[in-house]
Amino acid sequence: YIDARSGASLTVAPGGSVACSQVRITSGTVSLTGTFDCEVRLRSQSSSVTLTPGGDLTVTDKFWFDSYYNGRTITLDNSGNYDITFTGDVDCSSTYTTAWTPGTTGSIIFDGTGDQSVDLNDLSVDAIQVTKTAGTLTFTDGFTCQGFEVTSAQDGTVDFNDQSVVIEGDATFDGGGTVLCGSGTIEVGGN
Repeated sequence: YIDARSGASLTVAPGGSVACSQVRITSGTVSLTGTFDCEVRLRSQSSSVTLTPGGDLTVTDKFWFDSYYNGRTITLDNSGNYDITFTGDVDCSSTYTTAWTPGTTGSIIFDGTGDQSVDLNDLSVDAIQVTKTAGTLTFTDGFTCQGFEVTSAQDGTVDFNDQSVVIEGDATFDGGGTVLCGSGTIEVGGN
């Protein structure tokens, strides 16, 4: 695995990727840019941890927050307005404090063909786009997002799994797949 610590900046050239078992961010602020074909784990081991994308970021395996000690915060800071694409599971739950700083124009993109489980831990996050061509995207906890779009490329299933969701902006469901709302509440502030 790669252990990235405070001040580290890992940039993958366009068309390239990092293939290892895991990128582990264990202290301070770290910047990631490009495609990571491995788990990305934010682990507050020796201090609070902040991931700040330095450009568009793609994680093709599990992305997760892992608080190791009480009193430390794990933050994803996307105030730089980059697109963050996930094709694996996302787990932002943690025993301790977690935070997500959304930008104003960046998006979270859920893509790929496999099933994905997403726990956004009731955080307020960037706008979400779903572009999956197959598989099921299941939200296991509620969240607030700036907008929500199921694109015309989407042909899988989006399952809100009885969660409460707040969409502050517009919600667009344009795909050929299935959207399951269940008994949860989806509040839309835009159109």
